[in-house]
Amino acid sequence: MQSNIIDRVIGFFSAKQALSREVDRLQLGNLRKLENSKMHYDATGSGRRSINASGDGSAKALVSSNLVKARKNARDLQRNNAIYDAAIQAKVHHTIGDGIRPSITAKRKNQQRRLEVIQERINTWANSVNCDVYGQSNLFAQQHLGWETRSVSGEVLFVRQRTEEPESGIHLQIKMLEGDYLDHGKSCTENGNEIINGVEFDSDDRPVAYWLFDQHPNDVGLFKKLTFKSKRFDAANVIHLFDCKRPGQIRGLPDGLSAFTRIKNLDEFQDARLDLMKIAACFVGSVTQDITGPGSTKTAKAGDPLPKQVEPGLLLRLNANEKLEFNQPPNVSGQDSFVSEELRLIAAVFGISYEAMTGDYSKVNFTSGRMGWLSMHTKQQSDRTRMIVPLFLNRVWKWLQEALELEGVNTRDYSCQWIPPRREMFDPGKEIPPLIKQIRAGLKPMQRALIEQGDNPQTILSQYQEWNKWLDDQTMIFDTDPRRVSGAGNTNPTPENKDEEEP
Repeated sequence: MQSNIIDRVIGFFSAKQALSREVDRLQLGNLRKLENSKMHYDATGSGRRSINASGDGSAKALVSSNLVKARKNARDLQRNNAIYDAAIQAKVHHTIGDGIRPSITAKRKNQQRRLEVIQERINTWANSVNCDVYGQSNLFAQQHLGWETRSVSGEVLFVRQRTEEPESGIHLQIKMLEGDYLDHGKSCTENGNEIINGVEFDSDDRPVAYWLFDQHPNDVGLFKKLTFKSKRFDAANVIHLFDCKRPGQIRGLPDGLSAFTRIKNLDEFQDARLDLMKIAACFVGSVTQDITGPGSTKTAKAGDPLPKQVEPGLLLRLNANEKLEFNQPPNVSGQDSFVSEELRLIAAVFGISYEAMTGDYSKVNFTSGRMGWLSMHTKQQSDRTRMIVPLFLNRVWKWLQEALELEGVNTRDYSCQWIPPRREMFDPGKEIPPLIKQIRAGLKPMQRALIEQGDNPQTILSQYQEWNKWLDDQTMIFDTDPRRVSGAGNTNPTPENKDEEEP
């Protein structure tokens, strides 16, 4: 601690007094530091226990500076890392399944016939691969590929084209594009609108247009890149699907970004362990000669050339005074628990269960397995209600409405409900009875129970009506018909017989 002129004067006359002043000053400084440390959390302090973040920025700035590299690393992990690819596939399959299906409902009851016609045309369009511009995916395959693309690349684009789908006759086709098509380097001001990373905003900060390339930027040659420019597409014709993690975010980042380093390190750890065992299995041992001893006149002989490989069951004939030393293989026990803990953490980052990602069900029973599945199902349902349905499927329904309106079909009195994929039961014998009790007690309507199972209530009701009419026409009674047979197996009287029995 530096002394001022007063301390030096006091020290000239009395070193003891000067030393006392220095000690008091040092103690006072420590007390002030202690008082200041009490004004902070451990996470916001400056000590060794604190978190020293390298920096911070707005959502737009962070995504703009990290998107390209994060997207590149995510695609490399999907190509070369089995852990990451398994996590992505589990997330996509459990979220999309066999597809989220449209169910059209009418606001008025006298529109049933027209409702059936509209539902049939939309079903035909959705099941046709011609709804895809490339002719490779129907609507449900587009959901699967689009959600996988968004999970890996952070975002995906759907562009509307008003061309006719031949099977349904609806003038609508969808073109799916990766996020690379969105001009990430275009940030400027045009016509009074601000453009940030290819997204154009009006004065109210609403996206009004997207600047897209005609080709993938990585497919363009070096000379063409000099004149390679993006084109403006109206926002009404583009669906930009990404997970908005912060207010003001305009571009998306890959899922599981916080676990990328851990996934890479775990994969390298397993590769190193496998290589270690290979090396230990190849190096068996070595032969040495004992040429030391009293009166020994032996000299060391030249060693044999090292063999290229060691075969199982190989027998060695040793000369006198020679011994064989075996290599001690490394011990790899106790590492399975470490790998399992890492995999569980990675699965939690992706919002899936450890069992769904690894296929390992050796440590779960019915209760724990169901609890893990329900937790994962809640997260997947959240993704559907936050992103897939409102940002993608509802926009597709709006495009369908506009296409039908151009044909003169009035769709303003109709709405679309999207049915999630079917949920398979772990044990129907244990799950169905509580479900029946909830419905009978009025805690859950039948329509909601059918939707949760992935069924369309209108389709189920129509099938029951058709089946019951078929049975009545054939004068047949099955034990599964609750109109005729009770749950106890007793025959219920028909309405005609019941009237005859009354006095």
